[in-house]
Amino acid sequence: MCKLGILTMILTIDVGNTKIKSTVFDGNKIIKHLINNKLTNDIIKSLMNSYPIDGVIISDVRKIKIDSVVDFLQSEGIKHYVLDHNAPIPFEIKYNPKTNLGLDRLAAMAGAYSIDATAKNYLIIDIGTCTTIDVISENVFIGGNISLGLQMRIDAMHHFTHALPQVEGVIPNTELGTNTEKAIQNGAYYGLIFEINQYINRYLDTYTPLLCVITGGGSEYIKKDDIHHSDIIFEPYLVDKGLNFIMQRMSKE
Repeated sequence: MCKLGILTMILTIDVGNTKIKSTVFDGNKIIKHLINNKLTNDIIKSLMNSYPIDGVIISDVRKIKIDSVVDFLQSEGIKHYVLDHNAPIPFEIKYNPKTNLGLDRLAAMAGAYSIDATAKNYLIIDIGTCTTIDVISENVFIGGNISLGLQMRIDAMHHFTHALPQVEGVIPNTELGTNTEKAIQNGAYYGLIFEINQYINRYLDTYTPLLCVITGGGSEYIKKDDIHHSDIIFEPYLVDKGLNFIMQRMSKE
């Protein structure tokens, strides 16, 4: 792991399953956030021309070829780090093998520490293409689950049947659908809501106190009042904040 030295302005790049998010941090403050379909040197160059970026961290769950991006950063003399499972994180990973743990999940857990590094227990719910449920207790990641995201639930109902139509995920205005389209949308939405609430209720009984954080692109389609936990935190930039948190730790070590 390279020694980076103190960094002031950090660019985090999160290559997710669907979108690529680029976020500029000044310390812990987000000053720019972009969402793109591709990662190009031109995007990075434009951000570098607008902000005095002195460090870049990249998380790539798609395993796309980022050699040209790394070469570009090296040519510009920008300190950079491609996230891996040896990152300096403040918790132990109990996962077998550790290298199978998604880097986005790793970053999201680090993001929870950026919110509160003193919590005893963490429950991180990331609603994206898939929904991930991860639990940290006393600085040990003890495990997590992966299930369908909101749109994937809808897509699966269409794909694996002959009669059900393709629809878009929405926040329902009634609990029960009055036609097939609304029934699919409601079933996908409330199935996810009930799943999330059950996870929260179950782990509240086991891990108390519990810091619960919900993130991911799908979280914008969730009504906060449907989550039955008064101390819930909705943080759409959790992965980005986690990457910034890791990069800052690297710069100080």
